[in-house]
Amino acid sequence: ARGTALQLATLSPTANSTIKIPPGVYALGDNQIVIPDDVALVGSGIGATKITSTRGITTSVIINPGDRAYLANFTVEAVAAEIQMPIGIDETTGDTGATGIIIENVKMIGDYDGFYVYHDNQVVEAILRNCIMETKYDAVAITTAASSIVHRVDLYNCRIVIAGPSASGLGVSRGMTSQKDTI
Repeated sequence: ARGTALQLATLSPTANSTIKIPPGVYALGDNQIVIPDDVALVGSGIGATKITSTRGITTSVIINPGDRAYLANFTVEAVAAEIQMPIGIDETTGDTGATGIIIENVKMIGDYDGFYVYHDNQVVEAILRNCIMETKYDAVAITTAASSIVHRVDLYNCRIVIAGPSASGLGVSRGMTSQKDTI
């Protein structure tokens, strides 16, 4: 019920609004949270507010931030034993690029990548501050096949914990990986 309420709260907020998440566990099932442009999603602290999802390979990221989205003070955990990314932008599932994303004091736990960017048509820019990425593959993965696209992710005071290998069996665990991008 909490997961459904959280999803509903993110459906129609107005620009520059803040969605506050009280302490508790919010189980989304196989669903995704899409944060609209200029909206903040703010929990009650790492460990106090926890968002979980069984969202898997065909659906990719659990939380998809829009332009100038602000995410803070919660844990997001991918609980399925397959390819899942807690937060990111994935063009293959219809996500649009986003710039001005700020993520602070967020713990990302997953079997695969922590913060994930894949987009060939639009730029993605994000700042991660005081975050923890606990994954079994890449803590931060940024990629594009387009030579004209340059993604940028800045990390400040972030902790990366790799406890591989991933159940997906797709290769070696790494802290960060990039293809033609800036990390």
